[in-house]
Amino acid sequence: MDDAEAGMENALKANPKDIAEQYEKQLSELKEAYGEAMLENKFLKKLQRHLASTEES
Repeated sequence: MDDAEAGMENALKANPKDIAEQYEKQLSELKEAYGEAMLENKFLKKLQRHLASTEES
């Protein structure tokens, strides 16, 4: 219970600017991870098509 109270106190003390910066940083990291995952997905699809076409030949 003390941990919960301490967490709530810290949340009330937090500077909104700090929270906004933390949110922006986290959002940026998530966008970067998403972009990397999409590139990997495209690469794997192309590799799969290439391997399938070479097996047919």
